[in-house]
Amino acid sequence: MGASALFLTPLLVACTPMKDRRPVQEIHVSAALQQAVQDEIITLHDLFQAWFRGESGGADAEFARFERALAPGFTIVTPDGRALDRSGILTAVRSGYGRDSSARIWIESAQVRHASDGVIVATYEEWQQSSAEPSRGRLSTAILQEDPATAGAFLWLHVHETWLPDS
Repeated sequence: MGASALFLTPLLVACTPMKDRRPVQEIHVSAALQQAVQDEIITLHDLFQAWFRGESGGADAEFARFERALAPGFTIVTPDGRALDRSGILTAVRSGYGRDSSARIWIESAQVRHASDGVIVATYEEWQQSSAEPSRGRLSTAILQEDPATAGAFLWLHVHETWLPDS
């Protein structure tokens, strides 16, 4: 057996034919949880819009809402592939205060994809438009956790963003 065949053997053994896989079960999420997660996503991005427009007065109280939302081990992968930890994204957002008074950020198609034991996986489209550029969208996947310390609140554990084509 040649070297390439030896290399591929573990891959062939590990792959299960599609016909032998169990079907994906539908996920049943309460309307209340769906709405709460959608509200969390929109509210946080409304905060970003106000911050980048310079509408919040640069108040620490406004920024603290964002800080509280991010879990201690939070990470984000940006659409260009950069991975930032909690400190990195907090610094980036804080430094963007008032950068564009006409900036727009809006959310579309927010949907809970999975929820189990207080951990939620959600997807949404985030759209941004600035005075210097046309609107551009990204598909985001967020992993949230119900905040055990605050009823109705969520902690953001991870976000992964990908540019939407033709946007």
